[in-house]
Amino acid sequence: MFEKPFLFQGRIGRAEYVLSLIICFVLFFILILVIEESSGELFFLELVYLPMFWFLVAQGAKRCHDIGITGWMQLIPFYVFWMIFYRGNSEANSYGFPFIKMGDIGNIELTENLKVVLKSETFTENDAKEITFLEIKNVNYSKIPIIINRLETVDKVNQLNYEHFNTTVNITINHKTNTEKLVKELHLILPNMEVTEVTYKTINIRLR
Repeated sequence: MFEKPFLFQGRIGRAEYVLSLIICFVLFFILILVIEESSGELFFLELVYLPMFWFLVAQGAKRCHDIGITGWMQLIPFYVFWMIFYRGNSEANSYGFPFIKMGDIGNIELTENLKVVLKSETFTENDAKEITFLEIKNVNYSKIPIIINRLETVDKVNQLNYEHFNTTVNITINHKTNTEKLVKELHLILPNMEVTEVTYKTINIRLR
């Protein structure tokens, strides 16, 4: 929970969104009481409302993404109640994978052969400086969401397209760094990997 609370990309579930609402409302009333008790001397604390508002809108956008809709929908009056009670997509959508607990990995059901395109909301074709083809072998397809979620955290990665066939995942990565730096990042997020081949714009790895 709360991995990137101030960013608008990605998805969050109902629990995190409701907790976000509770945190903001509690802080809001605490600030009101503190400012009133100080007879207005601590009026500068009102500046705290700005990051609170940003946090709440960002969390709301990710909650909308979990449902499979644009974040602008949260601006509709009373739509917040739908965001609180409506269950999000259980599978990957155009905004990414749902939040997955480590204990739930065994309960994930994915097809043996699938193709998914994950796009950042702010991505444009001109943003990508490099395109690298990553092949990962010896992959249990139930763990693909974890791998993709980790890849999405890599700095300067804009877009991930992938296809999965049996125990091999082929991932196309649009990014703003070179292949060598990308390999170093992969070592950090996939410590159990073994690099078998690195060529121009191609990385082949195997999971131990």
